[in-house]
Amino acid sequence: MTAAPGQLRNRHVAYLFLGLMVPLLGSVLVVQEREQIAFRFAPETPLPATCLSRSLLGIRCPACGLTRSIVYLTHGQLATSLEMHRLGWVIFFLIVAQVPLRIWCLASGAAPVLRSRTAEIAFWAVLISLLLLNRMLDALAEM
Repeated sequence: MTAAPGQLRNRHVAYLFLGLMVPLLGSVLVVQEREQIAFRFAPETPLPATCLSRSLLGIRCPACGLTRSIVYLTHGQLATSLEMHRLGWVIFFLIVAQVPLRIWCLASGAAPVLRSRTAEIAFWAVLISLLLLNRMLDALAEM
C-alpha cells in the first residue's frame, strides 16, 4: 500500500519541520541542575516533566534523558550529553538528517528512503532495541 502523493508530501514536510525544530528548540532550552528543562529566556520557570513513566511511577523509561542529552548536544557539551543518554547523539543525527533528506524528496518527488514496510519495521525494531539495551546497561550500572 503506497501513500497518495499529497500524503507523501505532507509526511516530507512534517519530517522536515521536525528536523528543523529540534535543533532550534535545543538551542533555546537549558537544563537546570541536570534535571529540569527550561527556556533560556525564562530559566526560573521549568517546563513540566514529559516522561510519564518517571513522573507517575518513578521508573526511568528507555528514552529518559534523551531531551536533556539533545539540549546539551546543541550547546556543544558532548560529554554531558552522553552522560544523560548514550544514544542522544544518534537520535539527534537521525532527526537532523531529515532536513537534507526531506528537502531532496520534496524537490525531486522521491519516495522515502525506507520504501518497504519491512524495512521500516526493521529500522524501528533496531532503534527500539538499542533504546532498551541502553536502559538495561543503565540499570546494571545503578546496581
